[in-house]
Amino acid sequence: IVRPDLVLGNGSMGGGALMQGLAGLPFVMPVPAPGTQSFQPITLEDLSSGIVRLVEDETEYAGLTLYAVGPEVVPLAEIVRHYRRWLGFDEARTVLMPRFILRPILWLGDLAALFGNRGALRSTSLYEMDKFEPHDAKHFEALLGKELTTIDTFLRAQISTVVERQFARIYFLLPLVRVVLGFWWIFEGFEGVQSVGSFDLLFDQTKA
Repeated sequence: IVRPDLVLGNGSMGGGALMQGLAGLPFVMPVPAPGTQSFQPITLEDLSSGIVRLVEDETEYAGLTLYAVGPEVVPLAEIVRHYRRWLGFDEARTVLMPRFILRPILWLGDLAALFGNRGALRSTSLYEMDKFEPHDAKHFEALLGKELTTIDTFLRAQISTVVERQFARIYFLLPLVRVVLGFWWIFEGFEGVQSVGSFDLLFDQTKA
């Protein structure tokens, strides 16, 4: 069994996309109160390479649970700050989000997931952050046979383009756009049904 922590990879997906979205907000960096939540982020390359080695040496690791974690424990606010610098945005003030404000937002994320928008902004994410426990990264590092990549090294090896910056800026607007478009298409569908019904009625009256 492989249990990874926050996985960071090229492109925008999952928890990494959420970090970019938080980093893209203007002026502030909101994090859940009390602000002590942390991760041991691991890169997608390290994780996938480790899984390949596990498949190759299946019998040696059979029946074991390996924690695929990065080499350092990094607070959530610091991860967002790393991404903000990588994207080239100005420094922002960290703001603690009270739970009574955050929970309704996460419930909306849960609701959106039921309709196919499976983002990382969900109640499960907060639950997993709250119960974080650090693990020894040496076991997975020994499996890889090389040093695990830190978040700073990972981001330095990437180049942030205008695509990443634009995505970060509009990350939290995307679900709203999807909802608005969805309701608009439903409205257009009802309008189409009513138009067809009116046409049939007119056709029947003309025929009579």
